[in-house]
Amino acid sequence: MRRSDIVHGVEPGGTIADNAALIVAARVQELLEWERWARDPARVNELHRMRIAAKRLRYTLELFEPVIGKPLNETIEAMKEVQELLGAIHDLDVLTPRMVAELRKSLRSGRKPGTWMTVDYAGSAGLVALCRRKYLERKALHRRFLAAWRTLRRSGTLDALARADLSWDGKEAKSED
Repeated sequence: MRRSDIVHGVEPGGTIADNAALIVAARVQELLEWERWARDPARVNELHRMRIAAKRLRYTLELFEPVIGKPLNETIEAMKEVQELLGAIHDLDVLTPRMVAELRKSLRSGRKPGTWMTVDYAGSAGLVALCRRKYLERKALHRRFLAAWRTLRRSGTLDALARADLSWDGKEAKSED
């Protein structure tokens, strides 16, 4: 466990609800650390780290849902959508460079005089078309991610969770006393 993963203030003798509020708030803060890069589709590593933070928050919310209650259902679903979109983006960020490398290798075989006729031009054209399609798919996924993120942020739920306020819907959080 990294030092930054440790949640300070958790009390072993405290209520589950009180400790859940602190842990959830810490996971929200981890996610929000990556928000500044969300709009830039070229921030591959940062978007991947945001996906990991979203996954950790989602799993934390799922863990504490029985204690915190119903208001989390929509937030968990929203986090799942954000996480899945960022995951699909990351998959393309891993796959497409591999395809580009294969394209380069295919074309490189024809660099020397007399070898240009050995290039698989149809295969290379297919790889170019596939890379282009994956590029456009990633752009569309990033737009969908931004829309989902905006909706989540406008709901105010993340801000409430970041303040360790588990009663944002006007209800008190359940507690185990």
